[in-house]
Amino acid sequence: MTPAYDPIPELRKLGYTEREAAFLYLVGIHSGYFLRRQFLGFIERKDGAMAQRFLQKSIGVGHVHAIEYAAGRHIYHLRSKLIYRVLEMEDSQNRRIKGDRQIKARLMQVDYLTVHFGEQFLETTQQKVIFFQEKLKLPVESLPQVSYGSKSATCYFPDRFPLAVSQEPNEPHPTITLTFLDDGLRSLSAFLRWLEQYTPLLRSLHHVEVVYAADNSRNFADAERKFLQQFPKRVATKELPRGVEHFLSYLEVRTRYDQQSGGYSADQVRILRDGMNLYTSLEHQALLSAWKMGSTAEAKIRARFEPQTNRASIQCYLLEYDYPVWSMKYRRAVL
Repeated sequence: MTPAYDPIPELRKLGYTEREAAFLYLVGIHSGYFLRRQFLGFIERKDGAMAQRFLQKSIGVGHVHAIEYAAGRHIYHLRSKLIYRVLEMEDSQNRRIKGDRQIKARLMQVDYLTVHFGEQFLETTQQKVIFFQEKLKLPVESLPQVSYGSKSATCYFPDRFPLAVSQEPNEPHPTITLTFLDDGLRSLSAFLRWLEQYTPLLRSLHHVEVVYAADNSRNFADAERKFLQQFPKRVATKELPRGVEHFLSYLEVRTRYDQQSGGYSADQVRILRDGMNLYTSLEHQALLSAWKMGSTAEAKIRARFEPQTNRASIQCYLLEYDYPVWSMKYRRAVL
């Protein structure tokens, strides 16, 4: 999608409201599939009549197809070539009919994106490739990719999972958030394959966080353990044996102590006592003096002591929603 192009006005010309058009945009770009409750959640309404009007309209004009998976319950598939043409994604794979697990992963993706609405996501494969190659100057070999077909065509970021970018003021490098969606795995095999595919990129980034998202916590502990085996936490250095967080806490409480400010918690007393024994070198004293005078700050100290290699971390995220349980052979389209 070209940066200057806004498809929302074009979707509104097809008879949709602003919020309906925004929801169709999200589904068309990221998923292709959605549930009735997801539309209501996106527009922040509980009124079922609004969803009913939207579904009747979109199904009536052939933009959305309903798939019945239980008596009176449906999954909705955005299949209209016209809608994807408006999104400048006429050949999107989201138009194609998917298998059961793929559909569940796409429904999970809609929930994840709705909860994190407002974050800056790279929406298309093209946007992701351009960002990492042109802005971060990473070689194309570091990007996750698969080759297929007799001509060995290359597909980058084949999982199509959410990828967000953020950057704090005065930070030289952005933070990249990569999401893995567990669609009901009984083992970590798919996550380990994904991790292997993304390892070159993970090792090329300065700040990267992996979010392991699932609708149950069964694999959370094992996923974190496997990740940390490959990307262990780096918290201690020779100069800061307790890690940079401890030293920063010491600088704050020591400054208050030297200014004779009272009211310390038990943890702060312990940090002060330990710090006075640990941070005794000339460099530590110089940093303490600079901290008190305001000539150094947290960002400078982190840049000095934290490893210059990438800082990769993982967090587990629970999607507390119910997803349809069905089998392909029981599915029938309601057109």
